[in-house]
Amino acid sequence: MTETVQALLPLLEYQQSRAHLFPSIESIRWFVRKNKEALVEAGAVLEIAGRTKISPAAFDSVVLVAGKRAAQRVAA
Repeated sequence: MTETVQALLPLLEYQQSRAHLFPSIESIRWFVRKNKEALVEAGAVLEIAGRTKISPAAFDSVVLVAGKRAAQRVAA
């Protein structure tokens, strides 16, 4: 998945655009803490000049995988 740096968003802006999934900044921070390794591996969370930036498409992909994994645990 290729995105330009222009597509990168601050965490708060990403959260606001996905408020139906992450209703508060704390909810997305919790998700990042719990899924940090997968997010970094996917290139979804980046540190640029000391600031956290989000690659929206990559982050969305990690959300879908994590949601599927959670649903499988509940169904088991």
